[in-house]
Amino acid sequence: MHHKKLLSVSGLDITEWTLALELDGASVFFRIPEVVSGVHEFSAGSLRWQVHVSFGDNALHLQTTLVNSGIKAIRLGRATLLQCDTLSIGDAEDSIVVLPWQTGQFQQRVYRLGDAEDPGMAKIKAQFYNQTKHKAVQIGFLTFQRANTEVHYHSERGRLQSLYAWCDFAGWQLQPGTSTDTETLRLAWGDDPYQQMEDWAEQAADIIKPNIWQEPPIGYLGWAWTDPINGSERYDEVTLANLDAINQRLGGFGVRYLWTSMTNIKGGLPGNWLQWNQRHIPMGRELFITEVEKRGFIPGLWIGPFYIANRPELVEAFGDALLCDKDGAYLVVVPTWSHGDAGCLPKEQRPCLYALDPTHPKSLAFIRQVFQTYRNWGVRYYMVDFLEAGAGTASRFPYKSHYDERQVAGPEAYLVFVRAIREAAGDDTYLLGSSGPTMINAGVLDAVRTGSDFGEGRPLSPGTFFYPGTYVINKQTFWTGARYALMNHAANFHTHRRFYLNDSGNVLTVDKPLSLAHARLHATIHAFSGCASMLGDDLRHIADDRLSLIKKTLPRSVELARPIDLFDAPHPQSASIFWRRINTAWQTYDLVIVYNLTTEPRYYDLDLTRFGLSSEHAWLVWAFWDESFIGSITDRLRIWVGAETVRVFRLTQDFSKPTLIGTDMHLTMGEMDLLRAHFDEATMTFHLEARRPAGETGMAFVRAPDNLYVINFDGLHVAKDGRDQSLLIGVPLTFGETCEAQCEIRFGLLEDKRTVNTI
Repeated sequence: MHHKKLLSVSGLDITEWTLALELDGASVFFRIPEVVSGVHEFSAGSLRWQVHVSFGDNALHLQTTLVNSGIKAIRLGRATLLQCDTLSIGDAEDSIVVLPWQTGQFQQRVYRLGDAEDPGMAKIKAQFYNQTKHKAVQIGFLTFQRANTEVHYHSERGRLQSLYAWCDFAGWQLQPGTSTDTETLRLAWGDDPYQQMEDWAEQAADIIKPNIWQEPPIGYLGWAWTDPINGSERYDEVTLANLDAINQRLGGFGVRYLWTSMTNIKGGLPGNWLQWNQRHIPMGRELFITEVEKRGFIPGLWIGPFYIANRPELVEAFGDALLCDKDGAYLVVVPTWSHGDAGCLPKEQRPCLYALDPTHPKSLAFIRQVFQTYRNWGVRYYMVDFLEAGAGTASRFPYKSHYDERQVAGPEAYLVFVRAIREAAGDDTYLLGSSGPTMINAGVLDAVRTGSDFGEGRPLSPGTFFYPGTYVINKQTFWTGARYALMNHAANFHTHRRFYLNDSGNVLTVDKPLSLAHARLHATIHAFSGCASMLGDDLRHIADDRLSLIKKTLPRSVELARPIDLFDAPHPQSASIFWRRINTAWQTYDLVIVYNLTTEPRYYDLDLTRFGLSSEHAWLVWAFWDESFIGSITDRLRIWVGAETVRVFRLTQDFSKPTLIGTDMHLTMGEMDLLRAHFDEATMTFHLEARRPAGETGMAFVRAPDNLYVINFDGLHVAKDGRDQSLLIGVPLTFGETCEAQCEIRFGLLEDKRTVNTI
């Protein structure tokens, strides 16, 4: 049967559009007769549903309001804003992929429609891309901080069969004579899925209006190669010695924070937040924090604020402030707690963990007291962990009920608690959220862990995967490995510095026995993540060559690299190509980062138009890790990338004059290490100014065309490229007390190139 299309736009056809409401446990359905701008109104008893449809910028917005005109409260469930069994985003022979955002820090993946592992459900939004026709469709919610929002879809044989997009009020009651808005649905269409993701984030940020933390915090965590819990060295001794080493060996690189994780808490037991661990830090809290601050560092702590350990004194203290499961028993969010002292107990003696009700006055008073006390102690950095425990349906621990029924279960109730943390911690405190909702935290937390625990070490606790090691190497697909970090970086790139700072890098660990290739992978991921880094190595003993890898990521650029092949590499593949365009006052250039996380070398043939580069120009290519000039290209970058390695290329337009093409000091090759690199044609002089911490050295690389020679060549490394007779000039730089180095290269014109010997 032929159906009239209600909506037919680029890449998207909808022939029927149904809305549905759960009212007092029963479902009612409504059909939109025509998808046009304006207001549709539906009624069900005393409830009126006003549906506002608007179009603009290749997108449709559906804003709806529920009005209770009766004399009794109405219990609301799911409000389905789009229910469609005849929706098309391509033909039967098309190859279509989808990115369904999942809750938490699990690995995000792009799937082909019909993949058996595709969950068929997304939190907040789903991004579809028709690879065959180069058409992109995004379906999801523009607002998402009150009711849990989900997009469910069903596909067969690579085709989309049905789709449901709803927000769940989860039994919240709409009082008589009042109204409430649902979350806003957004449909977008076009040819660029990346742009759709960025547009969505921009529009959502305009509604949320978050304050964005400006400088990514860099600090010390440790744990990769030290275990002060089970070892002979005390935590306070190891930590203070590492802070001294940072000041001596990384002075001037902006390493300013200390993240103390769990060793400050009595027994390492959740709930004991204000009880100090005298065993691991016997010098006591006051002296320890004083010593940290005396060394110029800002104290930071780990906390799982919803967690309460199953210990009699804690359970008795909180009682009715603990969440319950559907059967009325305390909700168990961790069956076995294996960290801290509990990790040394037999498994059957380790406690389980419960969760605080996010709206209960007792919970809120307790968590405010904890963070206000921490603030008085001088703490200004937190890894706020395991937030899933109190997020309800917004994550993976739905609960039976919560105390304050004025708040919708899920995001709204959860944010009551998180906002209490924000207020008590202070606006000058960096809050990093993890292990729970991501985008819901926009405007409340300063950063969100978008991936898993990349680069982290662990204590030697029996019964854990790490045991009897403190670090896992040689497995990129492990949850602390590079693949998780890269895929979650790629899938969430659009929220960075729009909602918060994306924390996809987490901990930077580079020391041996990690291979040099893998250490470079780690450093590159951090350098282009735009996020904070906590150092996992033992800085007292790390060799200078490995320490130099950390230096090449600092100071941290605030911007991240944009994925290029996210929708070209569906599961089980993963994104591997990233790009950044860097605009300075003296030069515009592009960085192309190519990862190969497979166990075999890979050949890449990259069309430069994918990076917005015209084939009408020539582009000079410098390879950072290779420390080599690849040459001049026009339309394609053809490269090999070894197994489990990364290559970073700088592409600079060739203007047939002396040009800065790279440095060996920082992975951005100019953005964070150079102040000026400019050729003055009137004086035939190239001016170079660089900034690095005092005592550092490095080299910048300048390429000059074959009709010039260097006049003041003393101290410079002047090489002639045998391929095209151009000059490649290495400029050694030494940074003194001013932290700046300058150089002027004076050029002369070769009057008659016929007198020059060619190679």
